Amino acid sequence: MVTENLSQTTHMMIRPVDTDVFTDKFQIEGRLDPEATGVFRHLTLRINFMLNNADVDVPSFFSVGADKTPPEYTLETTWFSIDQFEGFPKIIGHFGRGNLHVKTDKGVIIEGVIFGGPCEEQAFIASGVWISS
Repeated sequence: MVTENLSQTTHMMIRPVDTDVFTDKFQIEGRLDPEATGVFRHLTLRINFMLNNADVDVPSFFSVGADKTPPEYTLETTWFSIDQFEGFPKIIGHFGRGNLHVKTDKGVIIEGVIFGGPCEEQAFIASGVWISS
């Protein structure tokens, strides 16, 4: 019998680590309840934007609601297994014109509306680390 992996959806947010106009460090945060038990795991993905294996600054941006207290999680996040939120993922994506699309090498997809960032859409690569609590 073949079983299909059914995707799950949650919401996350992204914001810069510092308050500079240009930065290379962002963090994506969210909460997951993988077993639908009502017990959530808080996840943070700290990422560095890279170009030719060196950190590169990009125009600062954040997702809708990330600047509020407490922050709102508005980026749609699609995943299959809690194991996808471990380790040091490679990240590819594009951002600009008010949108963000991120995909990790383990298949987590994060996308939605952002404020700030470049006026034109730009592709990027990044590296990161998942932190769970």
